[in-house]
Amino acid sequence: MEDEKKIISLLYANPIFSKLGIEDMKKIMNFLELVSYKKGDVIFREGDVGDSVYFIVKGSVGIYKKKNFFGISRDVKLFELRCPEALGELSIFDNFLRSATAVAESDCELLKLTRNSFAEMEKSDHRVAYHITRSILMIVAKRLRKTTEELVKFM
Repeated sequence: MEDEKKIISLLYANPIFSKLGIEDMKKIMNFLELVSYKKGDVIFREGDVGDSVYFIVKGSVGIYKKKNFFGISRDVKLFELRCPEALGELSIFDNFLRSATAVAESDCELLKLTRNSFAEMEKSDHRVAYHITRSILMIVAKRLRKTTEELVKFM
């Protein structure tokens, strides 16, 4: 019961979920797992098979990409994400490998939604699954616009 209250309060604190009613929150809660990471923990690595989206509810996560400089491979920090942002959002829709590494930049709490859980959600409540899909689409659209703006700077 205590975990249920904690997860619902975390959901309400996240704008992705905040417009949903309490009954929808209880439905969503059944599909999410609250996971914690300590500063420096790797959440997932570039090249791993992706199967989950993570919604940040506390802390920050750095996104890193491997780059080769004169034959030496190193991780370059692309950006940092905080609440209410999500990471790994495309992995619930496809079977591609992770395109970057995610590292906890501080102690973090994330809500994890796996591809299988999302498929179950789609079967049990289309409306709630649609809300999640739409929220993820908005995240992807925002990032694509930002990437396009950055790319234009190099042209």
